[in-house]
Amino acid sequence: MTKPLNLQDHFMPIPGDPDGAMHLSMPALLLVTSSCIKSDDTPLQGKQRATSVLVEFVAMLRQIHYPQVEYLETWLLSGDPDARRLLPALVKAVDAVGQEAVGRMINRLMEGN
Repeated sequence: MTKPLNLQDHFMPIPGDPDGAMHLSMPALLLVTSSCIKSDDTPLQGKQRATSVLVEFVAMLRQIHYPQVEYLETWLLSGDPDARRLLPALVKAVDAVGQEAVGRMINRLMEGN
């Protein structure tokens, strides 16, 4: 039996932060990155970097022949992710690729390298 989705496991307030900043799990970070693609609040360069991160993540999944890669690709690149549907799948996908590998990829692409 799978554990029910608890958003508090993925979006955790930083205690004492006056602006309400949050720690995000790696799957939550990918979910938020997906929502940046079509957001009117995201500048063009941000949209391009968000898309690059998601395309690279999908490529990492393809490299390991991950069975849900098409499903994840469709949802992530739509720019309108459904957290309740996508987050559980992202948890499994990030674990399959490796948290550290995904983190290194995101850092590299966000720095523009």
